[in-house]
Amino acid sequence: MKRWSKFKFDWDFIGAIPLIPIVILVMPILAFLQVLDIIRARKFWTKNQGQNLFFYSNKYGWADFLINNIIPVLPPNTLVYNLYKDKKNPHVEVCHTLDKLKIPREKRRLPFLIKIKSNSPLVYSFHAEYFALKNLSAKRDAELQIKIKEPLIAIFSEN
Repeated sequence: MKRWSKFKFDWDFIGAIPLIPIVILVMPILAFLQVLDIIRARKFWTKNQGQNLFFYSNKYGWADFLINNIIPVLPPNTLVYNLYKDKKNPHVEVCHTLDKLKIPREKRRLPFLIKIKSNSPLVYSFHAEYFALKNLSAKRDAELQIKIKEPLIAIFSEN
């Protein structure tokens, strides 16, 4: 006897049917939250044009090295934020904006300095270059400060 159909009906997808209305309801909410996120980032970006922001944390032994060697050589109009001490810091807004601009995460590993510009920000991470030095020279070192200041002048004075 010949089978009338080669198609075998699979009932496994029936369990997903109750999820369809939930997905339909959640999608506009997620889209609305994305739009709010973009608006918040644009407001922050336009309000802080031309500012330098420096973000760091006390984790992994960075605090003494940063306070003694990096913070003194930052550009004069830089706002310094410690992520664990400063409750109100714009780190989240900056990271959301950098995500939208597709700035790679390696460029914004803590500690990092960012200059907010209208077209694209300048981001400089101290992590890769000074990770090995942070435990060796936590004390104030004038030679090290000069080494740190040279790339900052080169990067941030051009623009």
